[in-house]
Amino acid sequence: MPKYVFVLGGGYSGLGKGIVTASVARILSSYGLKVRPIKIDPYFNFGAGDMNPNEHGEVFVTEDGGEVDQDFGHYERFTGIPCSRIQNITSGKVFNSVIEKGRMGHFLGKSIQVIPHVRDEHKAFIREAANGCDIAIVEVGGTIGDDEALIVSRAIQSMIYSDKETASVAVLVPIVMNEEVGEPKTKIAQTAIRALNELGLWADFMFVRTQNEMMLDNKRKEKLAVHCAVEQENIICDPSTANVYDIPKLFERQQLGAKLLKKLGVKPNGSDWTAYDSFLSKIDAATERIPIAYVGKYVSEGKGIHKDAYISVEEALRRACIEFGFVPELHRIDAVSCEKDVFLLKKVAGIIVPGGYGSRGIEGKINAIRYAREAGVPFLGLCLGLQLGVVEFSRNVLGIADAHSDEFDETAACPNANSHVICILPEQERMRASQGYIGTQRLGDFACVLERGHFVQKLYERVGRPDA
Repeated sequence: MPKYVFVLGGGYSGLGKGIVTASVARILSSYGLKVRPIKIDPYFNFGAGDMNPNEHGEVFVTEDGGEVDQDFGHYERFTGIPCSRIQNITSGKVFNSVIEKGRMGHFLGKSIQVIPHVRDEHKAFIREAANGCDIAIVEVGGTIGDDEALIVSRAIQSMIYSDKETASVAVLVPIVMNEEVGEPKTKIAQTAIRALNELGLWADFMFVRTQNEMMLDNKRKEKLAVHCAVEQENIICDPSTANVYDIPKLFERQQLGAKLLKKLGVKPNGSDWTAYDSFLSKIDAATERIPIAYVGKYVSEGKGIHKDAYISVEEALRRACIEFGFVPELHRIDAVSCEKDVFLLKKVAGIIVPGGYGSRGIEGKINAIRYAREAGVPFLGLCLGLQLGVVEFSRNVLGIADAHSDEFDETAACPNANSHVICILPEQERMRASQGYIGTQRLGDFACVLERGHFVQKLYERVGRPDA
């Protein structure tokens, strides 16, 4: 049976539970164990694909076409293990499953209630996602005590204390520097653990988020151990770093792997960091900076830049550049600003136009693509970005002045109009008619036939794709 590590967050959101979860997965996999990261998102959407990126952050697409939380990007990049859609559990999926089972008579006429039915369905989803692995690392989105996450906490409590699952609870909490008195304070962390205890759960490990390692000294550790009932040796420092890929090694220097395995009753057989150390050496060797812009409609939020809206694009770009010895200098450009002028693009070496929904910013993206083509700047179109590459070429090279896509111009002409160079596939039309717009895109890894000898096919050969 799989063993479990549950990762929860307390105090406030955005502390980096995804990085902690990915790091724990990386550490445990180094011991030769089959690990599987799982993310529970308590919101009632079916997945990250039906949420605005400015509210939730970017969607990550798995090989099997799942639209999952952006943390899965970190899971895959840290471990090198592909994830699947089943590993992202949402309350929307769980409650819908309970309702459908009730409609089918699964509960034999009983009153369907949050406990036991919804709680037990959460447990069933977790176990299904963990099936076949040695250790499942389960990250719970949000913070301890969130209204929508209460039933998730009850499910974890039931798995550990009623079902006697072998598990460990790890909580990510902050300590904050009080500038007035000149010392770090632990009260937020203490309050978070107290909220956890009120839900019937106890922390086995604490990951303490700090600005630097010096903030978590022995005095602070002693205080946290006393007030949070966590063994002092299981209080792990999680400082800010310039490179997040250093975090697994930083945790391992604190013997996290051995401590977790001891708690889970797994005998370690030694760990192998050869491949990961080689990757870290590539990061250290990458020094040459290269300016790359991405042009998107979710770049800004209020008066600031919203990095999470395109975090998967950014991290994939960094990861790719590392392999070739470069450090990307990212230029985040609002697509609307390119509708009048593309001067912001004139100092970059590459342009990416990522996906998006709705018509806002479309013409700005098309202008950016035209600039890339005419100036000879390498261009990568992702999802909508690739569609608009076809639209731009049709308008400005093929002379189809009103070229557009069915997606944005459905009322202007029939779908077969010559001006529509991007058409909605018949199977997508059928899906939209029966289930609406959510989850109707063709996503993930699928067979693509390339023309032999074509430029694109040669690119696949260069990167060593076996099916090129």
